[in-house]
Amino acid sequence: MDSKFKKSKQAIIYLYLCGNWLVFIGLLKGKDIATSIGSSMAGISNPYETTAGMVLGCTLIPVILGISLITISIIILIVIFIHWYNKPGKTE
Repeated sequence: MDSKFKKSKQAIIYLYLCGNWLVFIGLLKGKDIATSIGSSMAGISNPYETTAGMVLGCTLIPVILGISLITISIIILIVIFIHWYNKPGKTE
């Protein structure tokens, strides 16, 4: 394995794992993140009350970013595979 292939393989794995981690955080901890951000804001009459928009934002933003990272890693994997498959000088 050459150095470029090894580095690209590491990048693909890193992007995929980060994407999965962001989706996991968004789906399981989105409400907790919104509650912790919302309770520290000044001007809220009830500090334990969090708006639905904040919960939705703290849930969807990490999920969208995670899905984007997973998609980018899959696209990079496909491009590298096509480049490897069509490599000039390959014996058939």
